[in-house]
Amino acid sequence: MVRLLLRLAAIGLAASIGFAIPSGAATSRSFAQRNLRAVPAKKAACCADVESILYHFRWDPDTGNAADGARPNAGVTLDPSGNGVIYGTTLFGGKHEHGTVFELVPSGSGYEESVIYSFPKGVGWSVSAAPVIVDATGAIYSTTGANATNACGTVFKLTPTGSSYAATVLHHFQTGSDGCDPAWSGLYEDSGGALYGTTIGGGNASCVNEPYQTNGCGTVFKLTPSGSGTYSESFVYRFQGGTDGREPTAGLIADSGGALYGTTMAGGGRGCNCGVVFKLTPTGSGSYTERVIYDFKTYASSGPLIADANGDLFGTAVARRGGGNIVYELVPSSSEPTGYVFRIIFNQSDGRPSKVIFCSSAGALCAASFEGVSSNLAGDVFELIPPQDPSGTYSETTLFTFDGGDSGANPSSYIVYAAGALYGTFGVNGGPSGGHKRLAPLGGVFRLTAPSGSSSALMNR
Repeated sequence: MVRLLLRLAAIGLAASIGFAIPSGAATSRSFAQRNLRAVPAKKAACCADVESILYHFRWDPDTGNAADGARPNAGVTLDPSGNGVIYGTTLFGGKHEHGTVFELVPSGSGYEESVIYSFPKGVGWSVSAAPVIVDATGAIYSTTGANATNACGTVFKLTPTGSSYAATVLHHFQTGSDGCDPAWSGLYEDSGGALYGTTIGGGNASCVNEPYQTNGCGTVFKLTPSGSGTYSESFVYRFQGGTDGREPTAGLIADSGGALYGTTMAGGGRGCNCGVVFKLTPTGSGSYTERVIYDFKTYASSGPLIADANGDLFGTAVARRGGGNIVYELVPSSSEPTGYVFRIIFNQSDGRPSKVIFCSSAGALCAASFEGVSSNLAGDVFELIPPQDPSGTYSETTLFTFDGGDSGANPSSYIVYAAGALYGTFGVNGGPSGGHKRLAPLGGVFRLTAPSGSSSALMNR
């Protein structure tokens, strides 16, 4: 009920609360809307350096109980209404010990955590590695992955029903010509309520994916709602495993014309098997045509894309054989056969960010590195500042370094920027044991904000 009242109040108070819709929110419809290239953040940029742990997940080694969940691994989603409620998932814990969907509701000076769904045994091998999406009604959507009992994962919906949620499986993947294992991609929702995502396997092309022999190179799927509350599956594209790419593991973004963009982790035509960046353009008859807009040759694609209002695409890749990891930009160009010019905007020798986000009105990018960018195995959050010269590379500033103890360790690459703050999750440790020496902290939700009265040049760009 508290959550419902907050949602209703937020209809008129979102502007005063100041929350911006995160780039993964279900209500975002196009490049210009989905991404925070220009955010009114009360003079603040992303450059935060004070951590607040909003919630600690704990388990009791004596009983093995982690009723509120353990190891949040997929980042968080802020309620698009702006009411301050935060949603996320945990990989373990809950009533059945197979993970949870949770919410954090603002309460006084802190947050109250509630488990709104505990995954039962057999739903999937793992909860999605990407954040959930939340629509304007408060319904939550996400995916589960494949497991060793020939289950290829699901797309599910949690519908608010007063003080609880009702769970519905919208689609159960069956391998073969169907897809298999959507757990890595997350979902995108269009203006008509259709859901899009990728599966790493399935599709019946001549690929065999371990460990589940899923008979295919992966798919891009679409789930279209019907009037009866069910969804019908169709395929935007089935990868063939050659120059078109194979094994898409990242989610999709869409432009205002309905074209979809994404990456694959393998395939391509350069002999590297490093993956591609692809574009799927609707033909008007319900089908799509694929075009490879970049074919990796020395780096392998490692995460999803973001795009600015100009249509520039940004993503990350990792070195196949030694060397560093990169953040790249694809700039539209009518003079190029693929339609885009590829350029590396940042090259780092350590750390492995798999996603970047926009985090200032000046076009800065922020990212979280699971292992850290300063030889710090606990992880970092850092900012990439655009150069004055458009042809130059970005400069790096470390915003926060996790210490592996009270501040946590191993942040998810899915961070969210809203109203001058960064939100995310870390997978292990994080904070004291709450006064009980046997309650071990096992991950948490954090917020990074600028210190009061900061005079940092970064904070006042």
